[in-house]
Amino acid sequence: MSMLPELRILASPSIIWASVSQRWQRAGPAYLVGDAPGSTNYQAGDMVQVSVDPVDSDTIYASSLDGGLWRLSQVSRYPRSSWTPLTDRETTLRTCSFAVAPSNNRILYVADGLGRILRSNNLGDSWIDTGPTRFNYVSKILVHPDDPNVVYVASDRRDRIWNSFTGVAGF
Repeated sequence: MSMLPELRILASPSIIWASVSQRWQRAGPAYLVGDAPGSTNYQAGDMVQVSVDPVDSDTIYASSLDGGLWRLSQVSRYPRSSWTPLTDRETTLRTCSFAVAPSNNRILYVADGLGRILRSNNLGDSWIDTGPTRFNYVSKILVHPDDPNVVYVASDRRDRIWNSFTGVAGF
């Protein structure tokens, strides 16, 4: 198990700065093209979730509201290692929540802005839609600790607050 560098966050009203071992770098949010300070438009750097890989503590994942899901492998080498975008080829970059399967860290789930739950079997290299159910907003995805095919979704859809996807084609 590798030691993770200490990550510190400093927030100001308009910029978030991140420090790894006292080397400060601008981490966002960034205004979208054409936006001006004080604009009410979304900012691509608004972080939704950050998670450490449950199997490999030298890998972290992060998602932003309008920037998709990203992976940083070899956190211990940061800033010499760089972030990899995982959902840039999808229909939308809007991301609500994501999860890494504790029993198989190659399996990832992401809830996107179209109400879909997508699954990757290869660390985010490609994605499949888990089924026809659509959600308004997914605040949390939990993967069963022993079975990566069982997923629980916390959503604001009244008739499907907790939902389990099992036996869906492609799993």
